[in-house]
Amino acid sequence: MAIGSRGIRHGQGPSFQLANTMIEVRIQDAIQSLTVEEFEARVRAGRIHAETEVRFAPVTGEGWSRAGDLEFFHDLAVDPSRRTATRLEEMAPPIATAVLVGINIRVWWLGVTLDRGQLTSAALTDWLPPILLDGEVWRLITMGFAHIDPMHIVANLVWFTLAASQLERVLGRANMVGIYMFSVLVGSLASAFGSPISPSLGASGGVLGLVGALVVFGLRNPELLSRRQKQFFGWTMTPYAVFIVLSGLTSPNTDNLAHFFGLLGGMVFTFALSPSNPSRNQKVRRGSLAASLALMGAMALMGPRIYPLWDSTVAGERLLAAKGKVLPPRAKGEEPLVHYSVPAGWERFTSPVGTSGFRDPTNHPDRSAGFSVAHRESETLATPEERYDAVVESLKRALPTVTVPEAQPGVVAGVEGLYFKAAIADGITMEWFAATRGVFSIDVFWWTDDRRVERLAPLRDRLLDSITWREPPELEDARRAVRETPGPSAKRRLAMQLIRIGDAEEALELLHEVLEVTPDSTPAWLALLDLHRMLGKPAPHARALATAPSAETAIAVSESLTSEERFAEARGILDIAGGMWPSDKALRKARLREGLPGRRDRDTRLPWHLVYDVTGAPLPTHEREALAARPLTLEAALEADARIDRLRTRATTLALDSKRDRLATLSFLKYRYVPTDQEAAADKIRADLTKAAAGRAPSWMPPEIAAAAADPAFIASL
Repeated sequence: MAIGSRGIRHGQGPSFQLANTMIEVRIQDAIQSLTVEEFEARVRAGRIHAETEVRFAPVTGEGWSRAGDLEFFHDLAVDPSRRTATRLEEMAPPIATAVLVGINIRVWWLGVTLDRGQLTSAALTDWLPPILLDGEVWRLITMGFAHIDPMHIVANLVWFTLAASQLERVLGRANMVGIYMFSVLVGSLASAFGSPISPSLGASGGVLGLVGALVVFGLRNPELLSRRQKQFFGWTMTPYAVFIVLSGLTSPNTDNLAHFFGLLGGMVFTFALSPSNPSRNQKVRRGSLAASLALMGAMALMGPRIYPLWDSTVAGERLLAAKGKVLPPRAKGEEPLVHYSVPAGWERFTSPVGTSGFRDPTNHPDRSAGFSVAHRESETLATPEERYDAVVESLKRALPTVTVPEAQPGVVAGVEGLYFKAAIADGITMEWFAATRGVFSIDVFWWTDDRRVERLAPLRDRLLDSITWREPPELEDARRAVRETPGPSAKRRLAMQLIRIGDAEEALELLHEVLEVTPDSTPAWLALLDLHRMLGKPAPHARALATAPSAETAIAVSESLTSEERFAEARGILDIAGGMWPSDKALRKARLREGLPGRRDRDTRLPWHLVYDVTGAPLPTHEREALAARPLTLEAALEADARIDRLRTRATTLALDSKRDRLATLSFLKYRYVPTDQEAAADKIRADLTKAAAGRAPSWMPPEIAAAAADPAFIASL
């Protein structure tokens, strides 16, 4: 048989005997010396390819040449395509298929016998949280060998055996295994990132990849297949692949992402293979293996840094959708003022301090992680210190043994606030961040087990960076109104909204602009007083009362004075305003809240105590006129409050000293006026005095009266 182009042949004489001649082969810088017989056997088996470098002194001299450039290589080599067809005709036993089937069965059986599937579901399933948070990247592969339900594994292995055995015969064991593993990996990646709420398991993604490989191989290489063999390849298998995919779409428990992307992965991998180019196939396998290992390694190392985040609202909707529930559409203005992201697939729960949040759903006994953002709106300006005190109180109530350190400076949503880190349970650390913006505040809670504090720190930082504080819709509307019609009313409205978000400087500037144009604008003065009250600064009460006297102004000034702990002036302003605007309902309610007389005289409609004395006798006309004409000033307010105190003192004195006036004055102390039905009033007052004698004096009763009630004669005198 010819082996060269220089006339060298076996059996032509001693000078041409090559039995002892060696042929050198260089593969990846390694040189092997082969006999002619060994060389010929390897070429026929396809183990030496056209690109392999060889050195055979009688043919190449001292240099190296490509095997494909030599005539004797082509005389010996068998067409790889023909070798593929021959292998299919020989029906060699599919050993790799049998091994993979055995692994699937063994894993299923161990899971059933050892712990009824708990090991399988806990450690082998495809689930994004443990893959990225704990680096358990093996789940991307082991999910293709894990099953729980007997029917599930039977159905998968029937299809697997059919597809894998055919591919193993036409493409070889290594290529078949490569297709299956690549399909499992692609399907599990799609499932993990596309559906992180629940775990997934099963070989179906890899099986679909093998079915897709049958389709691609049959369409690309029909000449290698006999008529009988074509029933397992090409278009013949397409309906089966479509059927499997469509049947999964009708089942709520089917992982359709793993199905579809597993099918796609198997088709792409097979498309890259060539039955006539083993060297190329080896490169495809090695390249896919290297890429897969690099990807899994990156996921293990970078997991918390690349973990996908969902908007908190979207996360809530997806969790409900997974349970078959749907949130009603949000109305305009119902969008949350605070936007933040949460880790994809985390479940809802209530934090130790009672806030709603999201936590790692794996529920591993040694692993815990959670994230909660609480947004609040108060009636007054909030401070981080107030939030710290409230959180400490909540923690102490929920966890009495916890020790909370002093708060340190921190930042949330770009706003400076406070921060602390505390151990709230054995092996669990919680971090708290808080910031305030006007009447709004944010509390952020993050906790994790101590073993993962450092690993999950990048995820915590990403979550904190995701928090944004948007402007309230009322503020956006007010800004728009000022741009369109920049009048005093629009500016006053904008100032009020700026006060709510704590932008005091711009609010003050706008209010002063309004008051320069309309100095008697009661709403503007109300806003200015409210701003000073929220800022805790002394307000221009006297100027407000003098410039814009009204019942609304009087109420606002009284509330502002109360916030400054000037209680006498606050009560006095309301008392004077009651004589000036006796029919104002809001003013009457404010007076009652402060314990002032609320009854009005039927004839004059003035407050009762401005018309009558404590015995029910009418006041002199000049005194009534003087009381009604009191100026609405802070000085007059102090005198008005002092008069009310004098009335109570006089009523107490007369009740103790005068039997004639006792019932009337006690009625004044109880009702803040003297009722016309004295008998009914007497019965109720006797009951109160009896309670006082027993040590249970009502709140209206002065101590001196309560002491006198111990004498039965005092009660009998009514």
